[in-house]
Amino acid sequence: MTENDYPSQLTKLKNIPPLPEVSLRILNAVNDPEITIDDFADVLNQSPSLVARLLGLANSAYFGRSKEIKDLRTAIIQVLGVNLVKNLAMSIALNGHLNTRQCKKFQSDYYWGRSLTTAILAQKIAFLARRDELPAITIYTGGLLSNIGILVSVYLFPAEMDSIFDYCAKNQSAVSAQMFDVFTMDQYQIGYILLNKWHLPQDYQSIVKGFSKNAQNEKDDLMLEVLKLCHRISGRMLAGDENVDADVQALAEVLSLSNDKIQQIIQEIKESISEIEEVAKIISG
Repeated sequence: MTENDYPSQLTKLKNIPPLPEVSLRILNAVNDPEITIDDFADVLNQSPSLVARLLGLANSAYFGRSKEIKDLRTAIIQVLGVNLVKNLAMSIALNGHLNTRQCKKFQSDYYWGRSLTTAILAQKIAFLARRDELPAITIYTGGLLSNIGILVSVYLFPAEMDSIFDYCAKNQSAVSAQMFDVFTMDQYQIGYILLNKWHLPQDYQSIVKGFSKNAQNEKDDLMLEVLKLCHRISGRMLAGDENVDADVQALAEVLSLSNDKIQQIIQEIKESISEIEEVAKIISG
């Protein structure tokens, strides 16, 4: 296949299979603010693999439980909480539908670790800022879904993405820029198409699309600006790069917060990186 053939291959995006009925029920439950815990657990129990991963998480070192949790309802009430389960259920449902194993260079654990770190950092910043424009649940989910375009690209184009990952590792170039060179769309534009096709809430579609440097966007709203900064910081943290001062200063200025408070949050997350990586492995399956 020549490089000029790649844009035509993007028609695969239009033909990507719909979500299975169980996954649709899960996503509908996740986005239902009025659903009860019992009804939510009933929906999740329709997916044994999802339940197994959530129970694995509830019993993981991340939560430090001394007594084994054996049923989902108890896991939700006593350990995980409804909001965390909703977001993780969405991630696991999407990940399970997009088999990435054929792309040998794709690091699934890193992918979900980066997404989780972005989501956790953004949510903590939102709690600190106490701004109506930064609902904690929406910004957390936006962080989780920010790189969903890489996931679907790895699923649809495993050989091409292997080459892209290899090229970027050798040349220290950005995956997003290389994807645009090859596909004429970056991962954010591709992710937007996926979320739109799967009818995920408009807020998340707008967030993912807004990450793209190649899309015609208006000025970033506050949530998107915060998510972009958190995304950059999470990448530096996972790479062991301590140079986050400029991004911290930008967050402090846009939210009228002190640098020290943001640095404190970053330090807390750094101390939990091993636990976050364990959660990422559970999502990856």
